[in-house]
Amino acid sequence: MKDMICDLEIAKRLKELGIKQDAYMVYNVVKTVLHKYSTEIPYKLNIRETDKETATDNTDIYSAFTTIELLKILPDEISGYRLLMEKDTAGYWERYRLPLYSKNKKTTAYFIDDKLQNALGRLLVFLIEESYMEL
Repeated sequence: MKDMICDLEIAKRLKELGIKQDAYMVYNVVKTVLHKYSTEIPYKLNIRETDKETATDNTDIYSAFTTIELLKILPDEISGYRLLMEKDTAGYWERYRLPLYSKNKKTTAYFIDDKLQNALGRLLVFLIEESYMEL
């Protein structure tokens, strides 16, 4: 299942930016305090049990988005821009490339990852941070 969802760092950033936390899977990150230092221990990946799973003093909940869930969040269009999705199988591994082109065919941004959902997550972060889309 881990291969089907975005990485935890992307899930955290999407939550910080205000993406609705309604994915089917969630990262349940348990915090502990050791010698006055707060650290995160490995997370659990859970199927969302309720619509309103909430964080506690000891846990944080982050939506673990799949490719399909991230595609649904993308805007229908980004005025003046075109998004291309490419699967690169040259070399020893597969990679996904998501270049974002402006009308004059200049590359505005480029997102590359071994997992399509991570490239999509980074694209969403960019679109929100650069005000190309609103929530």
